[in-house]
Amino acid sequence: METKTKILKTALKLFINKGFTDVSLNDLISNIGITKGGFYHYFNSKEELLTDVIKGYVFSYLDKVMAYVDQYNGTSKEKIHLYFNSIPKHGDVAKHFLDDNSIDLRSFYLLLMEGIKKYKILTDYFIDINNKILNTLESIIVDGKKDGIIAQSINSYNTALHIFSCGQGALLLWMTNPEIDIGYVTENNFQCIWRSIEASII
Repeated sequence: METKTKILKTALKLFINKGFTDVSLNDLISNIGITKGGFYHYFNSKEELLTDVIKGYVFSYLDKVMAYVDQYNGTSKEKIHLYFNSIPKHGDVAKHFLDDNSIDLRSFYLLLMEGIKKYKILTDYFIDINNKILNTLESIIVDGKKDGIIAQSINSYNTALHIFSCGQGALLLWMTNPEIDIGYVTENNFQCIWRSIEASII
């Protein structure tokens, strides 16, 4: 494993388990097994490391998820359902990269929120990702209207915004109350939304 990749993976695990603020540079160095000079060869600061971790793992994962949803060989209904089904699985990105099943979705998203709160560059990236998700969902809805399975009367962008908001709302609800079954919430959101937008059968 390349040293930079090792640093990123180790940092991701430490940040998720302890939070960015509670991880010191010494924690990083001792867990990675390099010197301070070795660390600064790759990163100018812990802040730069956090930015690279979130950009390299979190945002790239969300990009891939939406690309998969968009390119899925199915109907618009199936694609919207796939989007909602992907939400409870977002924490799998950390498990995939780190091969660690102890990492949960809530810790993963709390790290993301911490980074966005602290650094404008991450806020800008997050806005960009959100816009891409909205554009993808809007495109799916437009296709559904063309195929006659989504009602012509609905506003495509507003519906995409509604779908996206329901997905993000489910995440926020679960982050503040981990006892909630996020899989149930996202499935219920999908069913309610689909009933409100599907084309009437005459």
